[in-house]
Amino acid sequence: MYISEQRYASSNEIPVCDPKRLDTKPGVLSLILFAFVWFQYHGSVPAELYFKYGSLAEHDHATARKTSGDEPDLEPIDLFRKYKVLPPLTSLRNSSGQFDFIQRKEAFGLYYVGHAFPGMLWSILMAVQNTNKFRKAYPRAHRVLGRITLGISTLLSLSGWALLRKKGLSYRHEDWSHLHKVRFNGTTVFLWPSFASMTDIIGILVMFTGYKTIVYARQGNYAAHRTWARFHTYAGFAIPVQRVWLGIILSVAMLIPLLPKSILQRFNYPSNDEAIYKAELGSQGLAVFLAAVSTAFIVYRDVVQRPSRRDHANVKLS
Repeated sequence: MYISEQRYASSNEIPVCDPKRLDTKPGVLSLILFAFVWFQYHGSVPAELYFKYGSLAEHDHATARKTSGDEPDLEPIDLFRKYKVLPPLTSLRNSSGQFDFIQRKEAFGLYYVGHAFPGMLWSILMAVQNTNKFRKAYPRAHRVLGRITLGISTLLSLSGWALLRKKGLSYRHEDWSHLHKVRFNGTTVFLWPSFASMTDIIGILVMFTGYKTIVYARQGNYAAHRTWARFHTYAGFAIPVQRVWLGIILSVAMLIPLLPKSILQRFNYPSNDEAIYKAELGSQGLAVFLAAVSTAFIVYRDVVQRPSRRDHANVKLS
């Protein structure tokens, strides 16, 4: 990110990003998310209009009493409709039952100022920094914005770790190494790591690739610098990709209750408040896991298509 005009004038290497192929979707998505969070915070569009949370506590009591006629044997979709409860995996509720953004308004400084808003800015700046045309036209701005972008990366990693350890502000499982599982007839058919462990690893990768990016730039090894800047971009954008996967999971989860109860029971489908919270805790981890797999595939494809990246990435620091 500290590129000189002379370097680019004489370089015959393949650019990091072809401006004709620049994908502006991350920036657009960031602006949409910014507007959504802004309106939520100021109350112009109350979050309750989008997510209203009922409870299955009454259903649980009736089931525990086992009083005949108190609670008919309902299909899952009818159960959720009766108690006005969103189906499992379709919400952002936390362990207290609140909509996630509502509680995060109480920690505005840590979450929004220290994480959400900087994350949106980082997504936009990183897209600009990877634009070949911008780097050539404004090398000085590229250097300055490079320092700012890497500073934001550090802030995001540190604030992310802080949020994970502040109760109620993240989907942190009590056991860092916990593996969430999908079972069929009591047999585990699929498992994945917890939200906390995956985001911790991503944070470390962001810091490591950022360190490599800035060190190679200071040494004047711009080929290695661009390679590690690309890896840094991939690591950071794993989080926006996680949002995409989360949206896919939420959409699919709306259809799951339409399946017959006999099938859902074989998958141990949650039907009480505690089980639903645990399932949604797992869905957050699943979204990060799928984002990590997607990002790893993109990195693999990039390195395979351009073997020179491996040579640039393996250059020893002097």
